Amino acid sequence: MKTIYLDDKYHLITISDEAYEQIAQIINAHRVCRRCKQPYTDERPMVSENVCLTCLLKKGENSLLTFVGVLSMDRYGTNYTFLDPKGYIHVSSTSSEKVELNEYQTLVHWGFPVISSYTDGNKEVTLDSWRWSIHGDVKHNSVLVLEHVEYSSGTRRAFLSYKGGGCVFFITHPSGGRFCYENKRCYVPGSSQPPALVIERIVSCRKYP
Repeated sequence: MKTIYLDDKYHLITISDEAYEQIAQIINAHRVCRRCKQPYTDERPMVSENVCLTCLLKKGENSLLTFVGVLSMDRYGTNYTFLDPKGYIHVSSTSSEKVELNEYQTLVHWGFPVISSYTDGNKEVTLDSWRWSIHGDVKHNSVLVLEHVEYSSGTRRAFLSYKGGGCVFFITHPSGGRFCYENKRCYVPGSSQPPALVIERIVSCRKYP
């Protein structure tokens, strides 16, 4: 037994499981974009809730994004990625109207490793994928400073991420502080390339009220 709404959210209808499956098949076969009223195609898929790719890219704040492709599929729908002019990845979902910047997927896209946990003394700290900040140019730098904020304590930890290489701990700062960064030319370990301008060194910290 299933319950559904038709046209409004005030009149609940109870139907059989068989009827629900039939309705779901009809809906999936006849969905259209709510903006252009056109059915979805392989070239113009639904990339946001009830919005096709063409219409999403026409919207002002999305007009500079470049479509990359499918990121993943889950029980809620399909997730898609887009690239902005600075090289950052934005993610949309067929279950949401939002297109959101995603630092973690940006790092994955450009080949910068990100660690999922870190041992701080005797404490194993899980580093959530959505709590990263990037310091550096993802399109041109070979090394980035990645800053992670621990949700429970507010502790900030910085890591050096080497493109195509490893990710190593750099420095930590207790709750209430902020890192300040300085651009510096340096060599990437093991590389024969000339030094590139990368953010490498945290030069000062100060407390904020």
